[in-house]
Amino acid sequence: MDSYNVSKGQGVTVYGCLRRVRLNGAMLDLEFTAEDADILEISTVVEVDLRDSRVDITNLSMKLREILDWGDPEKRPELIGPSVSE
Repeated sequence: MDSYNVSKGQGVTVYGCLRRVRLNGAMLDLEFTAEDADILEISTVVEVDLRDSRVDITNLSMKLREILDWGDPEKRPELIGPSVSE
């Protein structure tokens, strides 16, 4: 519990599980560690297409930085994207 976490609906939760987060326009790519992807029962790379959503991309970018920069520095993912990496 020393960093951000990702949870699934079944209550499975992992902490500090992302290697890389890329926000490129309306595409959000989340790269998980292999071990944590197995625990979550997901692919190591999850692509989220935000084009048809009502998500404020600028706000999402700021919030990603705020959330993922919290906690243990060794568990912080690489943040890639125009706003995410600034």
